[in-house]
Amino acid sequence: AGVAALGGGLAVATAVAVRYGSNPATYFVPDGRLAWPVTYPNGDAAIFLVGLWPALVLAAERRVPGLLRGLALGAAAAALAGWLLTQSKGGGVGLAASAVVVFAVSPQRLRLLVPAAIAAALVGPQFGTLTATYNAGDGLGSAARHGAFTLFWLVAAAIAAGTVYALLDRRIDVPDRARRIAGIAVAV
Repeated sequence: AGVAALGGGLAVATAVAVRYGSNPATYFVPDGRLAWPVTYPNGDAAIFLVGLWPALVLAAERRVPGLLRGLALGAAAAALAGWLLTQSKGGGVGLAASAVVVFAVSPQRLRLLVPAAIAAALVGPQFGTLTATYNAGDGLGSAARHGAFTLFWLVAAAIAAGTVYALLDRRIDVPDRARRIAGIAVAV
């Protein structure tokens, strides 16, 4: 929970600084990639993404209270959106590799699949907005503020979706046979 909160919280704090700071361009390197808080886009991507899987594990855990699961999904969305603001290809490779490993070896792959899909479904369509700073040129400040605002509403939507998912998850029981078949399909 601490790692999830740190990764997601740092992404939100960064968005606050970009959105409400006097000059959002100071948080970006000249090519328009987010380079704050560690002044290196790939380092920032790593800091944000390190909290992604712990956040998704927490969001998937049935025993955790619904609101906490919603907050965890919000942290996951913040981590993904923060990574996109950095436009780190290394972060993307790390994310893809870790997803393959997690879904191949984790016995909880099905429990992780739903919150991961929700986070991806929310953040994915905002790719253009979250990476718009790269080609913004003189409009970097405006694109950066818009990207930060997008991160805020994505987190709010993920918290709501995660809370609703947690409430539904407690009421739905998947038969063991269906769970085994689905688990094998996801592993493959």
